Amino acid sequence: MNKIFLIFKKIHALKLFYFLTFFSLILSIFEYSFIFTIYSLVDYQITNNLNSILENIILFLNINYEIALNKFNFLLLLVVIIFCIKTALYLLYNYIISAFSQNISYKLAKKIFVSSFNNNKDILNHNKNSSYYKNTIIVDVPLFINSVVQPLFFLINDALILSAILIFLFITNTLISMYLIIFISFTCLIFYIYLKNK
Repeated sequence: MNKIFLIFKKIHALKLFYFLTFFSLILSIFEYSFIFTIYSLVDYQITNNLNSILENIILFLNINYEIALNKFNFLLLLVVIIFCIKTALYLLYNYIISAFSQNISYKLAKKIFVSSFNNNKDILNHNKNSSYYKNTIIVDVPLFINSVVQPLFFLINDALILSAILIFLFITNTLISMYLIIFISFTCLIFYIYLKNK
């Protein structure tokens, strides 16, 4: 992981990496909100009870803006609005990751190409070391982007979403969430031990 940060630092991409991590946090909050509203909608349909937070929002809208909303219609509208915002943010996030990956790919390829000249190993002269630089630029850089950089962002995003879901579960049912945390930790430990020396 330190090597990845070192590469980002050398090609001046660390700020964008932190921005994308922050963006992932915002996405996880919207994902959590979406799950919370769906849970509230289903709970309202089954038990006819509404969460106190949502009750206060409806009361606030009724008092300040004189908007009279049926509870079910309000929940349905909230689910649709959060879903639309979440989907738009996901599209933007994927676009930014794609642009970020292309930017890193270009900067790494440029740095390798320039270093080939600085080491008096001109790629254009087809000397004996030129194939190494060609292979690095054409094969290894895209491989690094596709197998390390992009999965790293999706891993961060999924980890934040999982954390939000576990927090939500912890608030609603502590025992189940504790079992889930133990199971996930045990699974991660097995993967870490297995992949540590690979």
